[in-house]
Amino acid sequence: MGVIDVEGAAFDEQVMKSNIPVVVDLWAEWCGPCVKPDTIILGDNKPISKIEDGNRVFSLTGHVEVTKTFERPYKGDLISIKGCGMLPVQATPEHPILVSTSKSSDRIDSLSEPYWKEAGDLVAKNKDNDGDYLVMPRLKGTVAVKVIDLQKYIDAKNLNMAKAKGVPLNFPLNEDTAWLLGIYVAEGNTSDNAVVFNLGGREIELQKRIAVVGRQLGYSPCISATRNGACKVSIKSRMLARAFPEWCGKLAPNKKIPDFIILHKNEKIIKAFVEGYLAGDGNMSRNSIYPDSIVQNARSTSKMLMMQLQLLYARMGIFATIILAGKGGPAKILGRNVITHDIYTLSFAKSGKTQAKIEDKRILVPVRSIKHIPYEGNVCNLETRDNTYLVNNAVVHNCRMYSPVVDEVSAEYEGKVKFVKINVDNNEELAKKYNIMSIPTTLLIEKGKLKAMNVGAVPKEALKKWIDKNL
Repeated sequence: MGVIDVEGAAFDEQVMKSNIPVVVDLWAEWCGPCVKPDTIILGDNKPISKIEDGNRVFSLTGHVEVTKTFERPYKGDLISIKGCGMLPVQATPEHPILVSTSKSSDRIDSLSEPYWKEAGDLVAKNKDNDGDYLVMPRLKGTVAVKVIDLQKYIDAKNLNMAKAKGVPLNFPLNEDTAWLLGIYVAEGNTSDNAVVFNLGGREIELQKRIAVVGRQLGYSPCISATRNGACKVSIKSRMLARAFPEWCGKLAPNKKIPDFIILHKNEKIIKAFVEGYLAGDGNMSRNSIYPDSIVQNARSTSKMLMMQLQLLYARMGIFATIILAGKGGPAKILGRNVITHDIYTLSFAKSGKTQAKIEDKRILVPVRSIKHIPYEGNVCNLETRDNTYLVNNAVVHNCRMYSPVVDEVSAEYEGKVKFVKINVDNNEELAKKYNIMSIPTTLLIEKGKLKAMNVGAVPKEALKKWIDKNL
């Protein structure tokens, strides 16, 4: 029979007159769990308040469609959850976070299977106590693109002229061009009619390699010195000058990695992109935690880029950490008042040593601190195809968290218990009758009488135990 959606008029018939016990899932469109409006959601790479139905976001299972968005006012504490080497996840206390919990205080291999736990219930994992680990997915490749059409980046008037001149109308995606995109993210910019790479005067090999790739694409790169002793390599192309910013952003705080790189099936493409990026923005240092290890570092003012790189490294089985290395804000530089940007550092030990647990499908990251932060303002949430999305690369559940759990449990009680769902927004009298103050709430009704009530979402096994206990 499955789960039945019930309106107020059908409540008596389906619930009060049922000859078998009934589990009632009370929910509402206004949705309790939420995050701040400026939370960047990777996928379509926008603040959650700007995401619309039909946009796509990264989730536990990949790149999924958003089916609904929510926004509401909120006053109270936000829970700030800091995973080791992750940017803090801030959410309302009831927001479900996917976690794994340690069973032994000193063994990383003694972890539970991932399950949903409300943000307000998380426990920091420190050396001497059990605690929770955030789940970061290792995304699977779904894109196999080999050539990208550039004709959308030229108007119809100039298209025929470009064809007549033999101007390249496609951008082949291979290891060389992926490397070029990586070095563009680190050191590139555009003018109206060219892609420009700004390099140090001594970076001769980088200059040569950019020029070689440019010629392979069918262009005539120009290498020129600048007044301050630096150097720039220019690839003249109006189409590339429009395509590169769309794919990879323009100006340092807006740089990003295109989805066709993050989700490419060919891992050599991913590695080539990272190699190009690190050639521009990377450096080596000693590891303060593991002194015998060399650390690869990168710095950027683009928070989005750092989070994307963390996911990209996760695909390769590497846990790269992110820290806020410098806080931006008003400053005076050379006598001028300016606004500086936050600076982020991403790093990983080349030895592979890490405090996270790397598994085939995910990386488990220990929670190091949990703070309560007073907040008053709007909060937002999403509903997605797989009921999950990422907040700072940690997996969280979307608005209708409890719905899939109820669906799964109902199948195991077929014929013994009836399951119904009721939207309290459309059944206010029912909510008043049972004094419903929080959503979701689960009722167990037998022979027309309320036997038990459970407030809040619970994992599948906990719901089954609650039902069995009260039958």
